This record gives sequence, structure tokens and C-alpha cells, in this order.
Amino acid sequence: MKLRFAAVLIFVFMLPATCLGISLDEAVEYAKQHSQKVGIARQEVHKVEATGRQGRAFALPQVKMGARYLDLGSNSPRLPSPLDFFAPPESDVGASISASQVLFSGFKAHNAYQLEKALNAGAKLAFSSTVSTVERDVREAFDRVLLARANLAILEDRVSQNESQYQDAKSLKEAGMVTRLDERQSQQALNIATDALRDGKAQLVSAINNFNVTLGRFAAETPLIPQGDIADVPDMHSLIERLETMLESRTLLDIEKARADIRTSSLVYDISKGDYYPNLYLVAQGETAGEKPGSRDESWSLGVQLSWDIYDGGARKAARAKALAEMNQAREGLELALRELSGAIENIKVGFVALEERIAIANASVELARQNYEDAREQYREGFISITQLGDFNLYFSEARFNVTRLHYERRMLATAAILLLAQDS
Repeated sequence: MKLRFAAVLIFVFMLPATCLGISLDEAVEYAKQHSQKVGIARQEVHKVEATGRQGRAFALPQVKMGARYLDLGSNSPRLPSPLDFFAPPESDVGASISASQVLFSGFKAHNAYQLEKALNAGAKLAFSSTVSTVERDVREAFDRVLLARANLAILEDRVSQNESQYQDAKSLKEAGMVTRLDERQSQQALNIATDALRDGKAQLVSAINNFNVTLGRFAAETPLIPQGDIADVPDMHSLIERLETMLESRTLLDIEKARADIRTSSLVYDISKGDYYPNLYLVAQGETAGEKPGSRDESWSLGVQLSWDIYDGGARKAARAKALAEMNQAREGLELALRELSGAIENIKVGFVALEERIAIANASVELARQNYEDAREQYREGFISITQLGDFNLYFSEARFNVTRLHYERRMLATAAILLLAQDS
């Protein structure tokens, strides 16, 4: 584990970015090709397609064939000839074939074909939804690496600052301006900062490992390293405008899925109504049977057959009630999706405006904290403030930068939410 930890750190800090680096768009495409979740979803599409074909198979011609060879025997004594003519045969050889075709089934055949199409369309939408989920996981894992890297840069700078403070304390002590207490306290602050730096490195390695697993790679493989800046985000104004347009036209993926559910449940309900109608079949059958080839009996039949379930104990009524409830449930699901999407888009708009304002304030705070820290260092060197006060200014400076990094991370998460709502052709 220690060797892997060291190896990942080397990849992150020493190798050129082009060696193992991967952009966000490249990471998303890689996951679409290699993620096991996408593979499972793709097989689910095949399952649904097969289910649709299975459901409408009854409407196609049905052909059955059969053959038999029976060796017959009896313990009854054989009669003398010519009475032996009436003895049972010693074998029975036969073959049969039958075919049927539905002519009318209460429109169930037509609805079954339509249901197959609806199921296939719904399966493709479900696949797109799964791919969007994988994309969300990749984007979030990618951004966590950028966040860990940005935090690590702050921690490294903080260690460098504490090393300088420690050297200042030693120099001032040698000059007799401060006591050994300042030297020990500055060394303790350096130890704390160094410990935080080691933890930051571990968090970065962990984030990289999780990112690679999300891509569909094994942890033992050479890791792919996300490249980018946590402060970079796409044009949020354009994303929000597109979201509002697609919500108005009801073309967002979640709405399309809800519509597909309504279509599927409506067809299932129509099929359940067909159970109240009679079924009409065209049937044909032929059979040959006997002991010897020249003496076999042959028979055949051709015509139509009508069947009608008059009463089945209420099973059809219950099935129809269930299908009706599922159809109404799907319609409610569409209304719910519309309201939830409307709320989500509004939250994105409000959150984006708030984050832009907060980031501007936080950047100003970082600059103030930087200037205060630099002034405090000069005042400490001149003996006007204590090492404890200098440490406070150091901490305020670091916290201000951590806050900006966190806000940038939240803005990227907001952009991810908007992009995934727009995902139509994933």
C-alpha cells in the first residue's frame, strides 16, 4: 500500500500532464465504454427487447409437430389364425402437425405489437438514464480530485509559511528578541501543518483511486489523473437558458421517461380490456398413425375455432384494475417529474447567482487575509505581535483560501446537475 501511495504521488507531481492525464470529457467517454454499470444497462435493454418479442409472440403463427414410436405388448395368449387377425398390434408409429393463427383477440395482437415498440423506446430511455447516472458519478469523482488537489496546494503553501515562521522565531530567539517559547510554538505549528499536508496527500490519492474505479478500472492499474482547474465551469447562463427551453417544450429526459411509462401502462391497460372479448383462431391439423407403413390411418382438419372465457372468478377484472392503477400512477409520475424539474432548475438558477456573489466576496477576503498575514509577519519580526497572533493570521489566510476552493467545487457540482438534466443523447 505504501508503494502504491508513493507511486500515485509520483504520477501526480512528477510526470508530465500528458502522460497519464485525462480531461473531464475524455473521462466521461471512457466510462461510457468501460463502466460495468453501462454494460449491465445495455444487457437490460436486450432483456426488455426480448420481453417485448415474447409478449407479442401469440399473435404470430403457432406450429407444433410431434412423432411417436411405441412398442406394444400384452400377456394375453395369441389366438390361432384366422382369429389372430383381431390381435392387438405390436407397435404404433405416428406423426402429427398442427398450426394455428389468431384472427381476433380483442385487439390484443395489435396492442401487443405497439407495446413491444413502447417497451423498446422505454428501455432506451432507461439506458440513457443509467448512462447519465454514470456520467454524474464520473463528474463528481473528477471534481473531488480537483478539490483535493487544490486543497493540497493550499496545505503545501501553509507548510512553507510555517517553515518561514519557524526560521523567523529561531533568528529572533538568537537575537534575544523572543524566548524559547516562540521557537517551540512555531515548531509545533509547523508539525501540525505538516501533518495536515500528509493527510491532504492521502485524500488526493484516495480521490484518484475512487475516480479510476468509477471509470471502470481496477485499483491496481496505472491511474488516470484528472486534469483541469476547479475554478473552471461551463457557461452557466447558456445551460440555464437551455434547461428552461427544454422544460417548456417537455423534452427533458426525465419527462420523456415519464411519458414512456404512460404509453406503456396505457397499452397494458388496453391489452387487459381485450381479455373480455372472444378469441378466434384459424386452425389446421394432420396426423398419421398405424403399425405398418401401408396400413396407417391418416386424418386432418381445417377450420376456425372460437373460445370465450365467460367467467374466471374475477381474475380479468383484477388484472384490469391493476393496469388502470398503474396507468394513473404513470400519469401522476409525469406531473411529479414536471414539478420536480421545475424546482430543480429554479434551485440551479438561485444557487448559481448566490455562488457567483459568494465567490466574489470570498476572493476579496483572500486578498485581505493575504495582506494581513504579510503585515503580521513584518510586525512579528519587529516584535510588535506574538507568535500566537501571527499563527492566527496564518490560519485565517488558509481558511479564506479553503473557502474559495469549496465554493468553486459547489459551483462545479451545480454545473454538473444542469448538464445531466440536459442529457438526451447519452
